[in-house]
Amino acid sequence: MIHIWLPNSQAGLRVWQATTQTWQTTENWQEVATLASLTSKNKAKTACLYFPSVHLLKLQPELSATQLKALGDSGRKYLFEDISITSVDDLQIKSHATPNQPTHLYALHASDRDTWMQAAQLAGVEIVALLPDYVLLPTLATPRDDALHAAMFYQDHATQLLTFGDTLHTQGMAVSYLPLVLGKLPTIDYIYLSGDIPLTLIEALSNQPNISYQIDERLPAPIADPARHWLNFAVVKRDTRIPPYVKAIAAIMVFAILTALLVDGLRWYHYQQAERQAKVLLQQQYEQWFPNERFNPRLTIQRQLEGKLINEQTTSTNVLTTLSQVQPVLRQYQINARQVNYQTNRLQLQLVASNNDSLNQVINALSAQGIAAKLGSVTPVEGGAVAMVDISL
Repeated sequence: MIHIWLPNSQAGLRVWQATTQTWQTTENWQEVATLASLTSKNKAKTACLYFPSVHLLKLQPELSATQLKALGDSGRKYLFEDISITSVDDLQIKSHATPNQPTHLYALHASDRDTWMQAAQLAGVEIVALLPDYVLLPTLATPRDDALHAAMFYQDHATQLLTFGDTLHTQGMAVSYLPLVLGKLPTIDYIYLSGDIPLTLIEALSNQPNISYQIDERLPAPIADPARHWLNFAVVKRDTRIPPYVKAIAAIMVFAILTALLVDGLRWYHYQQAERQAKVLLQQQYEQWFPNERFNPRLTIQRQLEGKLINEQTTSTNVLTTLSQVQPVLRQYQINARQVNYQTNRLQLQLVASNNDSLNQVINALSAQGIAAKLGSVTPVEGGAVAMVDISL
């Protein structure tokens, strides 16, 4: 595996030389691929890129591991809104927890990740591990360091890195001015200084009453098996768990769909009921008009009525028109036509009314429409009267 170190976005790429145990600087990814071909017999160019730690976002939320899990991947992204200068929508999240310690969240923008991986791919290099470059610093594991009071600081012309913590959970960051950062880390009282340390920094540390330091000869070096490191951003685990709010939205949508189906079903049921009732009433009306004729439910009433009237007449063509004018008037005064007979140029209707006044009102209404209607015999019956009405065509 090729170990590549990018100290900052403007610096050259550094390639680890296993034979000399040093970093060799190159200008671009093509030079990295060429150098890897010369130093490795393996044709497959897989690499670990140690990216600038300044691109890594770190957060220690005041939430339990259970609460963080309930947030889901999308919810955890928005915890970084206050420290991210760009949108948090493309953040790749990593979490790490140790026994009796709070959970730490780490994030990297997918745009940065994709830029590095695509640049390497164009040169024929496949990045299988992507780690912040502070992991290159030596791990503090001496007896002096086991109380989490010590830190390792490295500086050169391209970067400044600080690490602290034990072997179970080493924390790190890119720093701009070490004394200022130490003021925010009151538990650290001992510093190992590595790399090109300027005298001004040593003088500043000497003026810190609670800080001790020593020069350390150890330098940044690749870690073993970086592809399996828990902070490897080249492998992003997708959160397949459905967040609770998505479940709530899905439940509401299902309820809305079921409600719509139920409403449509009820509408269809009432429509069918109304249609059947209309057919029954239509059949009853037809049988009242033509008691000697059998109603055919497969044919429309217009077709049956039109055919019957046409068969019984030879000259008149306005029978249907007259009936269409008579029907609304009968309905207005709540009068039923029990029987309709057609003779030459004349219609005879047998009407059932609740009283004689309504019969007279019907005759007057028909006459007002220009229909020559004449009231014939009226027979009183229980609950009303039966009358014969002649209409001239």
